[in-house]
Amino acid sequence: MIKIPLFRPNITKEDFLNIKKVLKSGQLSRGPFVEQFEQEFAKFVGCRFAVAVNSGTSGLDICMKALGITKNDKVITSAYSFIASVNCILYQHATPVFCDTNTHNGLININEVKRHISNEIKAILPVDIFGQQCDLSELTKFGIPIIVDSCESFGAPLQDGALANVYGFYPNKQITTGEGGMIVTNDEQFAEKLRSLRNQGFKKSARYLEEIDIGFNFRMSDINAALGIAQLHKAKNILKKRQTIAHQYFELLRYIPEIKFILNLKDTNVSIFNMPVMCKNTNIRQSIIKEFEKNNIEYSLGFPPLVRFAYVQKITGYKPIDFPNAETFAEHLLCLPMFTDMSVKQIKYVVKSIKQGIVNAQN
Repeated sequence: MIKIPLFRPNITKEDFLNIKKVLKSGQLSRGPFVEQFEQEFAKFVGCRFAVAVNSGTSGLDICMKALGITKNDKVITSAYSFIASVNCILYQHATPVFCDTNTHNGLININEVKRHISNEIKAILPVDIFGQQCDLSELTKFGIPIIVDSCESFGAPLQDGALANVYGFYPNKQITTGEGGMIVTNDEQFAEKLRSLRNQGFKKSARYLEEIDIGFNFRMSDINAALGIAQLHKAKNILKKRQTIAHQYFELLRYIPEIKFILNLKDTNVSIFNMPVMCKNTNIRQSIIKEFEKNNIEYSLGFPPLVRFAYVQKITGYKPIDFPNAETFAEHLLCLPMFTDMSVKQIKYVVKSIKQGIVNAQN
């Protein structure tokens, strides 16, 4: 069989046509497409304001800056995430306070968060791993600003309690802009801070050159926004197709005791970003990987827990042993191919390779 990729963006004629409109206009940046994308995205997710940026990482960074996070401040986040979730805290010279995860789904453990709450905590940054949302109902009780890393959970309904949610549009996401991100919030003042920070610190004012503050060039181009608009127009269909693929995987994997399905497909707060499963042990995982590589099937082992990175250990003093649940989760995780146009034949081929890998491990 031809190579089965881990992910593949859903690019259609509408995407090409929208990008062509921008190219023909000659206004490739700071034009009308970014504002249109922001307005349509805010309406789609059900939020008042949306601020487009050039990556989810940039979005997390300026959210921390807009909150005024600075040296000696502490921010709670998950020990298991993509590196951007801790880098956005370290960019401010603040201190990340890591909390261990649940072993069954990789989400931050709420009881661990409660254990670390203090007057020094200035923000909480939960992470929606693999399209699963962290439950905010308990976190809101602390009265601490919450910025949600929603880069993997586009399509899941927004929860009450977050000051802002940050989305990412890298090509492996549910919808893509190539590179890009979006911050959504219901707080108008916070949105204006974000708009200023993403655009060199300029403010809406006739005296903008005199009133400039610190800022960055984190703007999204109109080319990226045009792709985002086209993707958003078919987003409901994309999300539905990915749900169907997830259910097909589930039906084929549910009776294999060596494989545990992570995503709860009955949970309406889950958006299908990729297809993570837990292997019974590392020997089985390695055997499946060998079978995948032989059969030209791409896979991922997810993220390493954040404290495995040497610079994070050096700055924070944490060690991997401090977060046993995150370590266990990472050691057993295997992410299977997931893309919108994946065929039943491809899904069955992946599952067949999994079964053969298990047989090989047991012989």
